[in-house]
Amino acid sequence: MLQRDVRHEDFDWREMDGDLLEHVRDGLLGAGVAPATVNVALAAVRGVVRVARDLGLVSYERYAGLEAVRGLPRDPEPVGRAATGRELDALFAVCARDGSAGGVRDLAMVAALYAGGMHASELVALELKDWSPEPASLSVRSGREYQLQTILLGPRAADAVAGWVAIRGRRPGHLFLPISKGGGISGDGMTAHAVYGVTTTRSKAAGLQPPLTPHDLRRTTIRDLTRAGAGPLTVKRIVGAASLWTLERYRDAGLRRDRRAKRRGQTPYHKWEEVEIGPDVDVFALLRR
Repeated sequence: MLQRDVRHEDFDWREMDGDLLEHVRDGLLGAGVAPATVNVALAAVRGVVRVARDLGLVSYERYAGLEAVRGLPRDPEPVGRAATGRELDALFAVCARDGSAGGVRDLAMVAALYAGGMHASELVALELKDWSPEPASLSVRSGREYQLQTILLGPRAADAVAGWVAIRGRRPGHLFLPISKGGGISGDGMTAHAVYGVTTTRSKAAGLQPPLTPHDLRRTTIRDLTRAGAGPLTVKRIVGAASLWTLERYRDAGLRRDRRAKRRGQTPYHKWEEVEIGPDVDVFALLRR
């Protein structure tokens, strides 16, 4: 994993830096190595580089960057919860029963949040040009603008977003727009706080207690993709998690992927092509996508 086609005895430790060590950490975790074992590997690498530093082969700044790479502690579970299947059905149903423009928009919003495991800030950043009907997908920008990922939508999510676009019209600008009390579409974008309000309000209308938040839907996405057979690297690419370590915090303890899953997977709201790790796969390239 340090360098393809080079034996570990011949690896040039002067090339080791913090970014490469992070790729090694995520690659090991993605290959199914236990977090405790990953930490042992990180300690071994740091030990070798420490010796290289003492011999004057590695600068102190480079060594300090390696020391700054986090291990995999067992942190407490993130705040929030994952929705049950019945709760999700109730949330989508309460939006679908509202035939107004607001109901169509809200159904598309919660479907998109769940399909892509998006943050509310990512949802409000979507523009009309980010929606593609064929194949049904959304181009999502992460918190860092240089990161862009394409989210394939399952049939229900695709229908929900297409229904909203039909009402919204083809005027360039943000994909999701405010709706006035009179039912008119106005403005040029929504805030993340408004998305939070829509999600919680619709959850309360569906009788969900406590009401769901956008981040609860993200957590539900990670759980459901794993249950449906998506591997960790695939889930990471769909939800845009910063690292596999971050992703692990949102998975249910002891959750295992369905061994019957095929390379191409789909649920009513998600669609993906499985990413596998093998001897001929460049793990670093996958992690950088």
